[in-house]
Amino acid sequence: MNLLSRLWNSLNPDRRSEWEKKTEREFIEAIGRIRTLSVTDRGGASFDQEEIREKVIASREQLKRFVHRPPASASCISTRANSEGC
Repeated sequence: MNLLSRLWNSLNPDRRSEWEKKTEREFIEAIGRIRTLSVTDRGGASFDQEEIREKVIASREQLKRFVHRPPASASCISTRANSEGC
């Protein structure tokens, strides 16, 4: 790390939680794994939307076991909820 970076980091330490830092690192790594990512010389980025859609769908399939949706009738148990149009 160069001298200017060390000086900047000592004057302005990163006060984010470890969870925030970890989440940011994971996001950057995930973006780096996109096969169709291209970056212009001016800093713009583009990628194939279909590739992202496929990755999102695959992730949803892998993680759907963690989502437990209650039956529709379970949210309308009380009479007050029923009177409010449940």
